[in-house]
Amino acid sequence: MSVWELLLACDMDQTVIPNGKAPEAPGARQRFGDFCADGRVQLVYVTGRDIGLVEAAMAEYHLPTPEFVITDVGAQMYAYDAQTGPKILPDWHAHLAQGCPPEAFAGIDHHLKAWAVLQPQESERQKTFKHSYYVEPNADMPPLVQEIKTHLAHLGLPVSVIWSFDDAKNAWLLDILAREANKLDALLFLCERQGIGRSERVFAGDSGNDLAVMESELASVLVANATDSVRAEAKRLAAKTGREASLYLAENWGENLGETDLDHRCGHYADGVLQGVWQFVPAARPLLTQIGADFSWME
Repeated sequence: MSVWELLLACDMDQTVIPNGKAPEAPGARQRFGDFCADGRVQLVYVTGRDIGLVEAAMAEYHLPTPEFVITDVGAQMYAYDAQTGPKILPDWHAHLAQGCPPEAFAGIDHHLKAWAVLQPQESERQKTFKHSYYVEPNADMPPLVQEIKTHLAHLGLPVSVIWSFDDAKNAWLLDILAREANKLDALLFLCERQGIGRSERVFAGDSGNDLAVMESELASVLVANATDSVRAEAKRLAAKTGREASLYLAENWGENLGETDLDHRCGHYADGVLQGVWQFVPAARPLLTQIGADFSWME
């Protein structure tokens, strides 16, 4: 048997959690769990959720237990044990503090008081290196975000500003984060911490806030249920950076073959993740075949 190891980093919502509009193939999460149960796989969840919402999703959707969890869009990092649960990694906090002193970051609420449209999110959503706000749904976000970025830059605060729309809450979400508190920098830090080489890591995601990882050197999978706009932007960014070979767009191969039965070939959610692993980690193909995720006809 080929010797291989893999750090598999996955976004959660609409990547391994089937909570988008596309249907999930029967047995998808079972196949994903069977793959991640192999001792050669280190599973990492990389998500905008906080750790409480991560654990709730793991229970509700019967997701496999990870070795690590990167939460709050990169602001928090945990080692995870099936028996004892999450344990925060202080070295990631220390790393963030070097570039963005916590006392300076703590004053962001004060600096943003002039923007009355910003409503602070619940206290549990606020972290040492993450301040989060709601904005009413009819707000014109691009100029608002640019104003805030410019203001914070003039103050010399090393931060980034991320925004997205929450359909369930019918509101824009705006996050101010320490500059390195993002999915890509957190993943690179974890890979270095764990001694994971370039050929031993794969990231999977579905949305715009995953694009920074997908245009990086990390081998990345965009699941087939991603929107057409995200797929187009992922391709554009990969072409711009010359990293097309590091990006795999999962496809609904069953549909392409004229078949209507939904199975592991659909590329949605967890099955799309495994399709990407087949592409990037040839040594893992015997295991994938064993668990019912054979993509040999793609070759």
